[in-house]
Amino acid sequence: MAMTNNQRFIKYYPKPWIMTRINLMAIERKR
Repeated sequence: MAMTNNQRFIKYYPKPWIMTRINLMAIERKR
């Protein structure tokens, strides 16, 4: 997985890495 995407989400949403991963998965499913 691209680390840049995780870092970008972490910047927008300062939350634990697990939460960021859940958000990424949710966004992918929505798309």
